Amino acid sequence: MCGDFDCPYSKRSTATLEQLLKDHKSDLAVYFRHHPLPMHQHARAAHRAAVAAENQGKFWDMFDLLYADPKKRSDAELEDMAKQLGLDIERFRKDVAAQKTEERIDEQLQFCERDLDVRGTPTFFINGRPLTGAIPIANFEAIIQEELAGKGPP
Repeated sequence: MCGDFDCPYSKRSTATLEQLLKDHKSDLAVYFRHHPLPMHQHARAAHRAAVAAENQGKFWDMFDLLYADPKKRSDAELEDMAKQLGLDIERFRKDVAAQKTEERIDEQLQFCERDLDVRGTPTFFINGRPLTGAIPIANFEAIIQEELAGKGPP
């Protein structure tokens, strides 16, 4: 998934993603790639917080908190989320501010745009087949069933 924590369509897709993971536990693997869109002025802060949480093994927990309340993006609010997750706050602050964090986000953004030709968020890939936007779960299910049956494109 190439996603933006401030994208309303990405937020809407989290329920679909959660249901798909419940229904296809052993068949799906989800990888998140940072794709903050330039028009979302607070997205970078959210993505920095997610990388900092990942550095402490709590990416998916932070993912859930960031999508649960997309209006909370101040430093204090993001630190409150980190505290909720039991993160080392000093390390979290250092990681949020680190150039390495920005570079990681930029690398993933470029990967989504340059290598995967992503033009909007969220964009999901099922065995290389893209689905962009807040797509109904039935669309995902159809592709998953084709892939599981070996009927997807070569």
